[in-house]
Amino acid sequence: MIDAQIALAGLDDIADSYGFDAGAHENMRRAGFTIGERAAALGDVARAGGGPVRGLAAAFRTAVRGRRALADICNSLHLVIESTREAAAETACAAVAACAENHGGAALPDTIPRVTRARPFRPLKSLLGPDGERWLPLHGLLPPSRAMAAVEAARRRLSESESAMARHGVRVAWLTTQVADRLLLEPQFFWPDALTPFHLRAVTPAQKERFANRAPNERGRVLVHELRAALAGVLAEHGAIHYQIGTYYPYLRRIDPGQRTLLEAAKRALDPERLINPGVLGL
Repeated sequence: MIDAQIALAGLDDIADSYGFDAGAHENMRRAGFTIGERAAALGDVARAGGGPVRGLAAAFRTAVRGRRALADICNSLHLVIESTREAAAETACAAVAACAENHGGAALPDTIPRVTRARPFRPLKSLLGPDGERWLPLHGLLPPSRAMAAVEAARRRLSESESAMARHGVRVAWLTTQVADRLLLEPQFFWPDALTPFHLRAVTPAQKERFANRAPNERGRVLVHELRAALAGVLAEHGAIHYQIGTYYPYLRRIDPGQRTLLEAAKRALDPERLINPGVLGL
């Protein structure tokens, strides 16, 4: 899947390109949608379908095709094609299909891109896994030539802790996204644990009712943070860059002494009580 995603990166008409592994599919399958959420999603697809007839037809296709079990698919790649001319869009779609097939792919229903494009920002449920697990991601943007080596190194590191992960209920799912000429890799950790005050403020009412009294899993939590630090190191070794200063990665190790002096001065002036990102910058 990653090889196909890299091969498709040069096509100008691809607006979105994101992939899921089997762990991500299992999360989506188990989380599901309530009847109300399904109805709202189909309504969004219908409204975004380019006219009432085409919109209703798109919603119908989404409803029927969406029944296919994601758990039966190992990896899936989802793309959105944009063009100012329909003929050009069709040509790009044909090129995408041919490239995907050359990498062992088979066509899938377009349910996920349709629902995502129709309404990108829905009520946030993803702070928890499908069974109320805590969620902790990290990411790295890599040149395509280094992406597979980074994935393989990360998976080798995780395999070293496979028995401990199974013992403490720790799972990992992968998301990949094409961003210009880079591939974003995002391993996401899930594990059973007590919810924090932040979770209790931010999760949905239904999630809070179901999972607010989860027992703490301190050993699992320590293991997740150890593995997250290890994968951050793997990504750094392969030259990954990152979005946002507040995201988790070894920032201070990647700047020179002059940059650190400047940062320390700004920190003293703007955040003397060290309230922003405490501990991560180590300042």
